[in-house]
Amino acid sequence: MAWLTITSSDVEARLSGPEVTAVQTYDLANGQSDPLPEAIALTLAEVRGYIPINCLDPDTTLIPPSLRDTAIIIAVEKLSGRLSGGGLIMTDNRRASFEVAIQRLRDTARGQYHVESGVAVVAATDITDSDNITGGNSAMCYGGELKLDF
Repeated sequence: MAWLTITSSDVEARLSGPEVTAVQTYDLANGQSDPLPEAIALTLAEVRGYIPINCLDPDTTLIPPSLRDTAIIIAVEKLSGRLSGGGLIMTDNRRASFEVAIQRLRDTARGQYHVESGVAVVAATDITDSDNITGGNSAMCYGGELKLDF
């Protein structure tokens, strides 16, 4: 599967209407904008930091689809600091989800949670899937090594 990015809509879908409004408008200084895009950028960089370097997609805005939910959970946690104490957003359930998300990233870094590689397996553009060394299968990263998924 192709790597993807997370969007404001993805994060907003995790929050209630009042939470979205509060995050986007609470105590904004003159000229300050919606904090959501910055929270997403920080989250994407953090998530990518746990992925073995030889598996990273060169596009710094993309993450493996298997870490999409993890990234959204982390972005919500980053936004919680926008509000006094973060109590409106970080419920006990969300705190537990955040701990699981961080553990998933740690497992990814150790090679215990496998993500699809963002690195192209075959660089030549004139090779068809039938000629492809993977037989059209995707490459997976295991413990920092690129392995073929047959």
